Amino acid sequence: KEEERLRNVDVIRRNGRALGQIIDDILDLSKVEAGKISIEHIDFDLSELLGDIFLLFSRKAQEKGIQFSIESTTSVPSRLVSDPTRIRQILINMVSNALKFTHEGSLRVIFHWKYETTDQFPRSGLLTFQIIDTGVGINDVHQERLFQPFTQAEDSIARQFGGTGLGLVLSRQLAKLLGGNVDLEWSEPGKGSCFRVTIEAVDSAESSQSVPHFLLSETKSASSEDEIVMTLDGIRILLAEDAPDNQLLITHILESSGAEVEVVGNGRDAVDHALAGRYHLVLMDVQMPILSGHEASQELRSRGYCGPIVALTAHAMVEERQRSHDLGYDDYLTKPIDSLKLIQTIRLHAKDQDDVKRENFVATKFSSIDSLS
Repeated sequence: KEEERLRNVDVIRRNGRALGQIIDDILDLSKVEAGKISIEHIDFDLSELLGDIFLLFSRKAQEKGIQFSIESTTSVPSRLVSDPTRIRQILINMVSNALKFTHEGSLRVIFHWKYETTDQFPRSGLLTFQIIDTGVGINDVHQERLFQPFTQAEDSIARQFGGTGLGLVLSRQLAKLLGGNVDLEWSEPGKGSCFRVTIEAVDSAESSQSVPHFLLSETKSASSEDEIVMTLDGIRILLAEDAPDNQLLITHILESSGAEVEVVGNGRDAVDHALAGRYHLVLMDVQMPILSGHEASQELRSRGYCGPIVALTAHAMVEERQRSHDLGYDDYLTKPIDSLKLIQTIRLHAKDQDDVKRENFVATKFSSIDSLS
């Protein structure tokens, strides 16, 4: 009975996550087509971004017995100027797609850099990713349909593996907004595929370091005891949320990942606790009694609070993103909360701390909401 109950819960969880991803893809694609998606050009650490991608997929690769690696073939600047949020979104779509259709063998992400300087941008270049898998492959006839919305290479693929075919379309549209593209380099049924992603970027003059030529690789079996997981060990979080069910769910996700969580139920308590306590991050529901999340965030910023504040909102449109930025949030997450996105977002902001495990709160540099997912 217990085993059956857990299996049913897992089915609900997986299908709920799949539905949420479809909704997110449709919203993003509609914003791209309406010209309402914003593109940032900011300095970011490529090594950290690729490290996050590796952590996100390495466990799933282990479970499937697939060798997963991220590596470079040329010297690549460690710090670049582009839109890290959109690059991350593209890579997540591409790697997730490759992993879904690969049952044995390997999945490799190979990246390289080529300078393409201009008078206006003397340090500009092209960042290229090749996503190479040993999966099911695609025949010549079905390759022509790959970048059409709501299509799969074959109708049977949607039934067997799920999905809508939006991931590739969205990734190509985002890459084009970043001055690049997404193409299929080659594919052979039964042997695998290779997709190429290109992104225009600028070598940041702030750093002369390069990404290591061989970055990350995982070949351990799924039975290995030291599985790679995304943890929040030692991170102290203030959760401002008035709904008891949401309090329980979010607290469970965070504490299961190693975080220390303190919960308050209204905006006034959120302000008081944030100013008096030492937290690495504040999660702020936007609709709360006494003071709303927006009012609480504004008051915190006006009183000199410079720690990361992440909004929890039911609104996913671009107007809400801009409004959140104007009100002083560093990022925002839409409900229903996706546990993976929640942990990723917290880890992303925690990187602005000198040491996320230490007791004392370290102030973080306030950054644009549009640079974050």
